[in-house]
Amino acid sequence: MEAKLSNIRLSTVVPGQVTVANTIRRFTNADLAMKLHYIKGVYFFTKEAAEGLILFELKTDLSYLLSLYCTVAGRIRRRLEDNRPFIKCNDSGIRMVEAESNTTVDEWVEMKSDVSELAYSGHVLGPDLEFSPLVSLQVGFLTKSTMKLKDST
Repeated sequence: MEAKLSNIRLSTVVPGQVTVANTIRRFTNADLAMKLHYIKGVYFFTKEAAEGLILFELKTDLSYLLSLYCTVAGRIRRRLEDNRPFIKCNDSGIRMVEAESNTTVDEWVEMKSDVSELAYSGHVLGPDLEFSPLVSLQVGFLTKSTMKLKDST
């Protein structure tokens, strides 16, 4: 059995307030030594924990959060004089991925799949860094009941 994503919808969440013009964040030497890495995580919530979750409200709250932490809504650029990368905090936003799956949480756990198999990989960082969002957040919905049915016989 393989986990499949369907009805994938992409959107962008931007900061609720405009960032001051020409705001940049420079990478430290340690940042550059670490290169580019991905941090992937998958979190499962029970139906009760996610009850009442409205995506519009989540995006509104993220918009407020991005106003406070504008760096993650920026894009990577390079200085002309020495080609050193930096982050331009230009309010480009983060990528929001909404997807559905017909695989239950129980089935995902049984498959013991790698996290990368559960994440939408259509928008990774690069190859053109100027247009790549620094953060991609995926929200998934199960279209099949997560409760296992008991045999009625």
